[in-house]
Amino acid sequence: MKSLQVFKIMHVISWIIFIGLSIKAGALIISFIVSIFVNEFASKNLYLGLDLLNVYNFSVFHYSSIIVFYILTAILKAYLFYLLIKVFRHLDVNNPFNLKVAKTITKISYVSFCIGLIAALAYGYTIWLSQKVFFAFNWNASGFLFMAGVIFIIAFLYKLAVELQTENELTI
Repeated sequence: MKSLQVFKIMHVISWIIFIGLSIKAGALIISFIVSIFVNEFASKNLYLGLDLLNVYNFSVFHYSSIIVFYILTAILKAYLFYLLIKVFRHLDVNNPFNLKVAKTITKISYVSFCIGLIAALAYGYTIWLSQKVFFAFNWNASGFLFMAGVIFIIAFLYKLAVELQTENELTI
């Protein structure tokens, strides 16, 4: 019974994180639009202290590229938690191994991989760009790539469990 309560709490926490990440992505998009079309000095404090004014002054194209990478990762992180919410929604305690959950866990691994890939590209771009203009940013690409690998293994094992459960139901 305690594990059921933990799942309900985790479901609520997932919703809270999803909403927070969605707000972050929306705030980034709005801040980016304001910094491009209304006030270039908005790039000094773009979102929660993110200061890209040096990049903006160097090149609007490079500034836009960095922000697009940042927005893409924020949107994908929000989508990752949306998929986690779907896992909780489709998870049945009496019949935990079902195909919908297995497919959603596999999607989570793919989205984690995409976040890691985009973050790795952005990290390389940031390293290249930081040689021309000063700014620092940590993309944490390796964390998402590692997480994608672990979740992919879990998804594979979960699919095997679904197949075993289906075989057992057919033999009875």
